Amino acid sequence: MEPCPEPGQVILQRFGNSSHYYEINGTELSYGKTELPEGVYQVTSNTASDLPNVQLNLSGAASGYVLGLFDSPLNRLVFMFWSSQSRWFQTPPDFPR
Repeated sequence: MEPCPEPGQVILQRFGNSSHYYEINGTELSYGKTELPEGVYQVTSNTASDLPNVQLNLSGAASGYVLGLFDSPLNRLVFMFWSSQSRWFQTPPDFPR
């Protein structure tokens, strides 16, 4: 099993098939595990023009979060997020594409 993050830290696990470049609060968001201080983060991309305004609340200290970023067959970005305090969130179907 994976150890819990240090107090005041969270783990964000990125997965998916999206080949776009993403940043979280101005720092590259790589595939795999990233340990961050707890807080609110903004995910942006200068290559994925259809990325919704994604704000992640990673304020549950010593928690783990999962972020899925996928390119769909229609060249649309699909965004998924899960935390222990919430259920899956997916890009809403009415999101402009």
